[in-house]
Amino acid sequence: MADQGIKGIATDYTDWPADVCKYSVVFDDILVVGTYMLDEATRLRHGKLVLYDTREKQLNRVFVMHCDAILDFKWSPLDPSILAVAHSTGHISFYRHQFRAELMFLRGIKVADSSVLMLALDFSDDGRDLSISLSNGAVLTIDISSGAIKNKWKEHQYEAWTVHYSRDDNNMLYSGGDDAVLNCYDQRIPSSCVWKDIKTHQSGVVSVLSRPPFGPYIATGEYGDSMHTLDTRRIGRPLTNANLGGGVWRLEHMYSNDDYHQVLGVLMHRGAQILRIATDFSSIDASSGIFGDHQSMCYGGDWRRRDNLVATCSFYDKRVCLWEDVNHPSV
Repeated sequence: MADQGIKGIATDYTDWPADVCKYSVVFDDILVVGTYMLDEATRLRHGKLVLYDTREKQLNRVFVMHCDAILDFKWSPLDPSILAVAHSTGHISFYRHQFRAELMFLRGIKVADSSVLMLALDFSDDGRDLSISLSNGAVLTIDISSGAIKNKWKEHQYEAWTVHYSRDDNNMLYSGGDDAVLNCYDQRIPSSCVWKDIKTHQSGVVSVLSRPPFGPYIATGEYGDSMHTLDTRRIGRPLTNANLGGGVWRLEHMYSNDDYHQVLGVLMHRGAQILRIATDFSSIDASSGIFGDHQSMCYGGDWRRRDNLVATCSFYDKRVCLWEDVNHPSV
């Protein structure tokens, strides 16, 4: 049964495990879902990009494209019709969403050996560069136009689960690893990271969130259920912590106002929840209801501002859901 205030609206089951979903920027009634399927016999990883038409708040599948397994994707801030997709085989693909019910493949960039998984990516604010985190612990930045690697750091002992440009200073970027370390890099200093936070997190760092309204503050999530807020000027001393009851795989910014920052938390073992962070990052309000219809690892989520429609997806049960939290309306 859904928590009070949580309203499940529609659901569909993908053929393969679903691990990332985002609404299109140019056609915001289209939801894009990425999948990841490991063939146990061949050990090959396969993926699909699936488009859903969510008009009438339903999930109507309108397009499917086969590709290598997908672990993350983001829309370009330079050209919102461009989708950059991180694959399991050391490369990134670019697609254009020019027509409502179709993605068109543009090109690919090979940046690592085919045995290396591209775990996460993020665009710079100007849309000209990408940062990428890899399963071998490395973090890269690439020039999108040329495909050339601009910087490469190898600071994590294990998987680098997430990478994220600072929205306070785009010269800086953060990465989180399975070694429970949060790193910060300055692209003007390519030899090493500029600081490491080895104290805050007790398990793998899997999400980092920075936005212009946050200023120097960031939010992070770890595999072991905890979310933290940090002042990047005083690393190692979190401002506040919250146990959310499920690994904090993704933190998606919804909006900010004078009273709080509203964030969608994608909580792996628990489902998803709308969170509110105090404007000074001194507290995390996790009192809203949990959307708990997912029966396995919840890995993807997004929110549509115009009608408060949340989309989330989960892995082993291959499920995509649309839902609302009526207690947290859009603004």
